Amino acid sequence: MSTTYQEFAAFAEQLARQSTEIDWRNSVSRTYYAAYHQALSVSDRCPEIPTGSVGMHQQLINRFKYQGTKDARTIAAALSAMKRLRSVADYELQNVVLQGQAQQQISDYKEFSRRIVAFGRSNSPKSEE
Repeated sequence: MSTTYQEFAAFAEQLARQSTEIDWRNSVSRTYYAAYHQALSVSDRCPEIPTGSVGMHQQLINRFKYQGTKDARTIAAALSAMKRLRSVADYELQNVVLQGQAQQQISDYKEFSRRIVAFGRSNSPKSEE
């Protein structure tokens, strides 16, 4: 593996401390991708679900959403919220992204990361059941 979700998160924190909107936008985006890849690393603890016509990011969110536990639904909701802000940062250039939003995304990620670690520890992979 050439990079890790931890490196995405560390880079996002560096960007959030900078002084321009482009840095904050990239911080928001990199933070989401840290969360995405960390969630992906334990997604084998969730059921496979029909993919329908949704993209791979929504498929991952749905795997947690339909896993069946409150913890997994909380993870899905947090990942979905980070994804929404990432979409603003990456695609909605007419909307301003503030440094506080980048800092909040990082704070939300840290809580998300704690939840993912706990989820991974308390759930065996579905293939082992």
